[in-house]
Amino acid sequence: MLTRARHNLEFIKSICEKIKPLTEPLGQIYKINTFGYRKFFPDGTGFNISTNFAWTKINREKFSHMIIPNYEEEVRSTLMRGETHFFRFGKPDRNNPFLNAIYNFDIWNTLSIYRKTGECVEAFYFTSTRENTNFIKEYNRNMILFERFSFYFKDKFSDIISPEIIKKESSPIVSPHIFKLNESMTSPNDRSIQNFISDTPIHKFFLNIDGKEIRLSLQAFKCLALLSRGKTAKEIGRFLSISPRTVEGYIENIKHESKVGSRSHLIDLFLLNYTNDLDLLKNLENKTKKM
Repeated sequence: MLTRARHNLEFIKSICEKIKPLTEPLGQIYKINTFGYRKFFPDGTGFNISTNFAWTKINREKFSHMIIPNYEEEVRSTLMRGETHFFRFGKPDRNNPFLNAIYNFDIWNTLSIYRKTGECVEAFYFTSTRENTNFIKEYNRNMILFERFSFYFKDKFSDIISPEIIKKESSPIVSPHIFKLNESMTSPNDRSIQNFISDTPIHKFFLNIDGKEIRLSLQAFKCLALLSRGKTAKEIGRFLSISPRTVEGYIENIKHESKVGSRSHLIDLFLLNYTNDLDLLKNLENKTKKM
């Protein structure tokens, strides 16, 4: 048994060493200290690998057979939407041993890109240190680059992360029932709201502040639009299938970019820029609710 465990650890270490050189440029430019890849299978098992072998080793030793609630939330959202982005920042829940371990290991501020592939869910995560509080700004600004890198990584290492190979190294990590729920997990009303947001033909994604244009990503625009209509971070997260913390991250990043001190001021600026679009959103929402 010990021989097999040692062999498995050596296999994991060899993968870590192979993928590490590929991610070094990202680390130098964006202060990323760990890149990782996770795959979740329909039976609830998962595989995790990263450029940080020390953390990967501890993760396998302490959490390899533990159901991780954070993963379940992220996988559930991805199954509903196909692809989701999550930010992790702030302070961890002191009652969550997994999050505290990550925080103490200084691989905390994180962007995770989740993507549904066939019956499985894949995740690519880019992590910085606790001190790098500007990571949301950098990640949002370069989101396309990180998304492209995830595809590049998968293509580059398709041989060593093939399902046939990594399934043997997988262990229980989420409840298998979340793969079976899918659409039934979302209420008809929530699905209607998601649909009208997705179908709304908005083409402008910036704030004009005193002649200066602050660019907004589509997801940031949606968060701000819903915030301006009185939705809480929790409600916005449910509508967009992202975590409340991710919503807060988008809003705080917009405040920082626009140099606005309060949310009420930010909402006022948004209304000045998008009055017509908001009227359209409200009209579509009312029509959808009547259907």
